[in-house]
Formats: sequence, structure tokens, C-alpha cells
Amino acid sequence: MKSKIFSFLLYLVILSTISFTGCDNKPDNKSDKTDSNTNEDTEQSSTNDSTQLNSTLHFNGKDITIPCKFSELGNVELDTSRLIPGDNNDVYGAIYKDDKRIGRVMLKEFDENDEDVGDNIVTYLMLNLDMGFKGVDFTYQGFAYETSKEQIKDVFGTPDEEYNNNVCYYLKNDGYVEFEFIKEFSEIESIAIKLES
Repeated sequence: MKSKIFSFLLYLVILSTISFTGCDNKPDNKSDKTDSNTNEDTEQSSTNDSTQLNSTLHFNGKDITIPCKFSELGNVELDTSRLIPGDNNDVYGAIYKDDKRIGRVMLKEFDENDEDVGDNIVTYLMLNLDMGFKGVDFTYQGFAYETSKEQIKDVFGTPDEEYNNNVCYYLKNDGYVEFEFIKEFSEIESIAIKLES
């Protein structure tokens, strides 16, 4: 029983960390010098006129644009037993495909009494390599998980933010596309897209 409680608490901590990291929420441990460099990078990248940056990706056999209905993700299931509440009745939750956890979503205006989440709006989708991402049908603007950091930067230009193993590009309407790379920066470890409806 203690191990189940500990596992659940650990899961909550990991999911809540997502709320406080990512492109919108810079990690608190960054120095002022790093923040000023990020601001300079942001000013430089605002001249990037790449038309490819958007909230559409190829996933699970079709093109999907975030935000979308949960049902548009195809044969993906939401673990409703461990949802993390966000702001404005939003929730974070793990998603599964073929009994493997492949990432996370944020659902807008979630009703816990509704047994069918198919009509709920997904405003955040994160696919993670460690969670079985390699077996998922995924590309973003032609790039799959075998993509390096340099390939991304060559096409999309200077990132709006860059920290740890992550590069992030802002989208219109306060959204973003964020790539996390393995330590060697030779493969994408995870991709996250967030865009409010």
C-alpha cells in the first residue's frame, strides 16, 4: 500500500512539473544572465519568417492541428484515474496507445462526470520517446524522432528559447512547439505543442 501511495505521489510531482516548465514557464533555476540571453535570442528569432511553424503534426495516421477534439487523436486512451487539475477546469493526463504510455495531454474544461472524453478539447499534446514514442506514427513538418537539433535549427532558425536539451519556437496566439533532445542532440526525445483554442 505504501509503494502505491509513493508511486502516485511521485506521478503527481512529475506531472505538476510540466505545468511549471516548458516554453511558457522558464525554469526558476536559470540565472539573470541566461534570461537576458534568451531575450536577445527572442528578438533575433522574431525576424524568422518560417511558414512551417504551426500547431499541426502528423500523428497516428493523420494530420492533427492543436487544439483538437480528443477523439481526433484516434485510438488513444486517457488515464482518467490520475488527472492533474490545471487552471480554468483544465486537466493534465497521460495518454496510452496499445497499453503503452506515449505522452500527455491537457484537456480544456474537463467534466469529471463525463465518461466519454472524445469531445473534450486538447490544448496541449506531448509525445515522449521514453514512453514508447519510437513506436508512434509521428512527424512534425516532415521531421520524425531521428531528427537532430541542428536539423531543426537549420529549417526553423534561431529558437525563441533554448535551455537544457530543449529548443522552443513560439506560435501565434501564445502557443509553442518545443523539442527536447537526447543528450547528444542527435534525436528528438519528446515534442510538445500547446495552443489555446
